[in-house]
Amino acid sequence: MWSLVKADLIYTRVGLGVVSLFVALFFVLSARQGDWNFHLFVNNSAVSGMIGLGIMAASIDKERRDRMMMGLPVTVTDVGVARLLYVVVVFAALWVVWTMFLLVRPQGGSLSDLWVM
Repeated sequence: MWSLVKADLIYTRVGLGVVSLFVALFFVLSARQGDWNFHLFVNNSAVSGMIGLGIMAASIDKERRDRMMMGLPVTVTDVGVARLLYVVVVFAALWVVWTMFLLVRPQGGSLSDLWVM
């Protein structure tokens, strides 16, 4: 199953790179403004991640990928779980970036920031 998730990550690495550039841009913009607004950064990065995943999903030749998956010795349930895990892995990476933001922010973090994440 993890090999399917890894294959999806490799297949969408360009799109994930674009999303990463947007997240890095939001990080730098928030730091340059001086207010380090964590809620705005989380909202911007999460929305850009969701939009990026949506664009990648719409642009993938779904019929071709589904035919390829049908040829593998895995069940349809395994493919569905792997696709769900793919989204979880992407947002776990965003969670790491949000944590790094809290660590470098001069104000530090609070309990409400954890709820936002």
